[in-house]
Amino acid sequence: RRQLVAPACRRTAAAPRAMLSRCTSALARRSAARMAARGPARRAQSGGNWSLVDADSGEFAKAWYHRGSLAILLLTPAAFAFSSTPLALPIDASLSVLFPFHSHVALNYVISDYVPKAARQGARVGLLGVTAVSVAGLLRLSVG
Repeated sequence: RRQLVAPACRRTAAAPRAMLSRCTSALARRSAARMAARGPARRAQSGGNWSLVDADSGEFAKAWYHRGSLAILLLTPAAFAFSSTPLALPIDASLSVLFPFHSHVALNYVISDYVPKAARQGARVGLLGVTAVSVAGLLRLSVG
């Protein structure tokens, strides 16, 4: 049976700080061992190879998805606050790109989870087309 708690993390008579320190270092060592076991090819695949069609692949897309969420969170109220000022155009243009990009990455996760492997590439290309049309339409509305 696999142990869920690292041996260093079991209850001891030691002070809580010492126990926390041992637990943290034990978990860090275990995590490092798992990363080393994956090998360089797996780490490179999850990190650097990203395409707009496979927008849910890699850490790059995940990082920009979360940064985009934060930007949407900050820019949406700003769009209402600055609606009659010169700042309205750049804020609206930014949101016109951010909303479709955010949806594009999120829907790629849905495609990965629910679409059969044989149909995934076609679904991803179709989604890219819908995203491009959405960006073009929203930019036309916000700029023109």
